[in-house]
Amino acid sequence: MVRDFYHIVFEGLGMLSVTKFVFVITSALVFAAVCWWGCVNYTRLWNKRYRSTIAHHLLCAISSALTLLLILTFVGMKRLKPVSAKLIVQWAEGLQESQRWNDFVFEKAYYTLKQSGRENFADVPDPKEENSYLPFSDAESMVLAAQVYADEACRNFEYKHAFLSRILSAKPSVSSALIQSDMTQFFEKEADLYPMNRAVRLAAGQILKEMVLQLPRVLRIARLSIVFIFCLFQLIPLGVIGYCAYQDLKLNKYQLT
Repeated sequence: MVRDFYHIVFEGLGMLSVTKFVFVITSALVFAAVCWWGCVNYTRLWNKRYRSTIAHHLLCAISSALTLLLILTFVGMKRLKPVSAKLIVQWAEGLQESQRWNDFVFEKAYYTLKQSGRENFADVPDPKEENSYLPFSDAESMVLAAQVYADEACRNFEYKHAFLSRILSAKPSVSSALIQSDMTQFFEKEADLYPMNRAVRLAAGQILKEMVLQLPRVLRIARLSIVFIFCLFQLIPLGVIGYCAYQDLKLNKYQLT
């Protein structure tokens, strides 16, 4: 899921113009450097004798690197809507072109339809054979097969895009009513067999529609989380260095008395 998340972030950064991207990187580096400098030197306000150790500088370096990453994440998340739409479209197109996935789902639809007892499979070749097909005598059989394609497409999306699927309020799904409605629209224009891959496009459309509704909430939570994590990353080195400086101050006072 982390990999999927940062793929989205970097896609969002990639949508920036060169000028804006350079500005963001420069600003992030400067801000991270200021945080480093502040963490290392703030104790001089009340303990001018204390000097941070190499270990403290290393801790500040890690904190600054994470701060840099958080700033880039914050900026990249602003493009979550167009990036999500782009990735969903690419996913749907790739899935429809995947021979391996189509073979797998065809076989599953074959046996689902066969086990339903709705169709006669006496003369239908095994699903692994090249000339195999799905026999349809009515629209309900087509809906059943299309439902398999839609459900498997949704499962594939959950697997391929774990972060995006978490944005949805519920597991991605396509209702049989929606499939029936799409079939009705299709047969009003075409007299041919309903293409099962339309179920993949239906799944993509439903996922995108649900995602657009959830994005404002997700962006608010994401931004608040980034601010919270940033504060945490700064408090750790500030706390450690501050504690060491305080102990040093106590020791110096004890030695002077």
